[in-house]
Amino acid sequence: MRRILLCSRAQLEAAFGRSSRRAAATVVSNRFAFEKRDILWGKSDKSSKGSWDAPIVDVLDRLNVEEEYCTLSSCSGRAYLWRWQPEELEGMQEETEIEPAAFQAYWPSKKRSAHAYSQTWRFHVCHRFSDLDLPSLSRLEDAWRLHSDIEADASESEALPPAVTLGAADAAEGATDTEVVVAPNVIWLKYEPLVCHVACRSWLGATRLIELSRPAFPRSSLLSWKKRFVVQVIGEDHLDMPVAEVLGDGALSWFGGPRLRLFLQETILQQKFAKNLSRTELWRHSLLDGLR
Repeated sequence: MRRILLCSRAQLEAAFGRSSRRAAATVVSNRFAFEKRDILWGKSDKSSKGSWDAPIVDVLDRLNVEEEYCTLSSCSGRAYLWRWQPEELEGMQEETEIEPAAFQAYWPSKKRSAHAYSQTWRFHVCHRFSDLDLPSLSRLEDAWRLHSDIEADASESEALPPAVTLGAADAAEGATDTEVVVAPNVIWLKYEPLVCHVACRSWLGATRLIELSRPAFPRSSLLSWKKRFVVQVIGEDHLDMPVAEVLGDGALSWFGGPRLRLFLQETILQQKFAKNLSRTELWRHSLLDGLR
């Protein structure tokens, strides 16, 4: 005798709905796994260094072991000197139609500076405090020769650019449309703490990573959720300040003299590196304990 099961419409819709959701989740999971393989093994590293930073390789490996995560971009923390390239300034001047004299005191909008900042001349990049040597830098070419073990892009290593005639604003913070007076040929010192972007397969995975990261890096947050869930783990110990002027013969005139230069390295930057390292260690232990 055949048994006939009677189900309400709501029960049928609920049953088929759960099946559809499970199928959709499977598709998303499979797509994430495919994209993860493509990112980690199918594509070359497009950063100027071309490899992961040694201090956080074990952390990145631990995250990538998890099916839920895929690291996208990262930096263990670094200090460097930088200035704008003259060709970028010329392009911005043409776009803004500002007179040459007035352009010397022009501070670009955040949108314009973001583009120019990505093309800036960056040198003496140091991911370790031991690589930093500000006191010995008396000329612009010294900064290049004392570059750390990070390899520069081929386009950057061919020759030093000529002097520029404009200082620069941080593209990520504080750039406005307000005109301000800036000194010519300015060299800036910048420190950036750890930053790591991690793609997550699910919302739950993203929230879990944020919870594990915030004890060390309180600003950790969900950066994107449209194409994929992306968590940004980022430090707070930033520094960006003008430190020297390039003279006509290529010599560096340091603001405040040698005593301030030594203070910047031995006190300010040493503290920045030490604090970032301490936070990184706390993050490492939090992940190792939480992802077991």
